[in-house]
Amino acid sequence: MKKDEAVKRNLTLLNDFMQAAFHDTSLLERIPRGAHVVILPVDDPKMSEYNRRIARKLAKKGEQVMLIHLKRPAKPRIKMELLSA
Repeated sequence: MKKDEAVKRNLTLLNDFMQAAFHDTSLLERIPRGAHVVILPVDDPKMSEYNRRIARKLAKKGEQVMLIHLKRPAKPRIKMELLSA
């Protein structure tokens, strides 16, 4: 996987995680200060392994790493309704 593709996919994963954290702030409180956050997408084994390698490298350097196993939700169903006077 090319680095630019991995960056884009990780930004999408981060967005999904932050949306979940917005609804449940305790998720953020569980991450130790100074820890690196690495998201492992449950439904994307290739990306998960890519990020796991990064996590291992950080841990090998003595860094604290918080692994977040994330299962992305199905595509949202959107219904829109405009009310006007």
